[in-house]
Amino acid sequence: MEIKKILALFILLIAMSQAAYALEGPLNVTFLLPEENIQPGETLEFRMILKNTGASGITNVQYEVVGGPDLTGFPSGVTLLGGVADGSSVSRNIPVAVSGDASSGKHTLSFLIKYLLNSVEQTLVTSFDFDVGSNVLFRISEVTYEGGLLEPGQTSRTYVTLSNIGSDDASEILATFSSSNPEVKSVLEGGTYFVSSIQSSRSSVLEFIIEVESGTEAKVYDSEIELAYKDSKGNKYTETLTLGLPVKGVPNLEVLNTELDNEDFKVEIENLGTAKAKAISVKLIQNGKLMGVKIDNELKPDKLSTLRFKNFKGGTGQLELHYLDDENQEYDETVYVEVPGKAAPISTLTILLLLIVTAETVYIYRKKKGKSLLPFTSSKKKA
Repeated sequence: MEIKKILALFILLIAMSQAAYALEGPLNVTFLLPEENIQPGETLEFRMILKNTGASGITNVQYEVVGGPDLTGFPSGVTLLGGVADGSSVSRNIPVAVSGDASSGKHTLSFLIKYLLNSVEQTLVTSFDFDVGSNVLFRISEVTYEGGLLEPGQTSRTYVTLSNIGSDDASEILATFSSSNPEVKSVLEGGTYFVSSIQSSRSSVLEFIIEVESGTEAKVYDSEIELAYKDSKGNKYTETLTLGLPVKGVPNLEVLNTELDNEDFKVEIENLGTAKAKAISVKLIQNGKLMGVKIDNELKPDKLSTLRFKNFKGGTGQLELHYLDDENQEYDETVYVEVPGKAAPISTLTILLLLIVTAETVYIYRKKKGKSLLPFTSSKKKA
């Protein structure tokens, strides 16, 4: 097996170094396949046709075939074909055995062809592709999600409708979900699902448990479903279907700070979600009484908004937040807060009393010191 891989690599290197020369050569190669639907475990025979399109004869034509690990039965080593006169063709039937556990899809045979043209050796590297598959043909016809679309921070069931639009029945179907994105992943055994059979022109619903991490960006995430199954002949197949999983953006308003700012109770909120919040309503409730309502049209992700309440009392309270997402789904939150009290205003009577107390204190002090009772009159006596 290793020798074949080395030889295939050697052929590829030759192709890279001489492909330009081979394209200008007079020898054209075509392949004819007797059937389109090649099954694992079958042996087929295809025809290789070499045509000399030049004005001179070609001599000493020889070829060597290299195939993948699932292909055998073709001649090993170098096979001689002889010569090809100008304007003429030669052909050769080449057998190929496809292993019983060959994967479905494209398989390739590579050819290293050498010949003499006017006594100069020429090299041509070419390949022949053919498909190995079954009459089972799977397609994803529908995808639905528990509770709508997938949401950040949520774990939900995803339902994938798998349809067999081929002409053969499939059995022992094992479906495995995988994603290259760590933000979107299956949960433990929720990543595999087994179906005993899906007949031709029938469907079955696969069920996967998908977890989306908090803060995941709203977009479509690529994922795959690998299918391992048998056809009606018992042949085993493996194929992979691609699947796009849309993650819905979700707004998430949080109260960042509350404080007394001059005469206002100031509330700062931020959208920590992945989608815009709109039609935002914030109510201040104290002792079961509505103290005020503030409205904001919208708040985009990672943006702040400052709300100010004029009517409030010191003590405790609660902020009731209500808002919508782009699909008009409603969100409600309640945040309990400490509400600072307003500073009491100083009345005119208080100021007058303070002045009286101050004046009386000065009077008593000067009287004890023997000074003038009037604060701005000299208390000196004449000698």
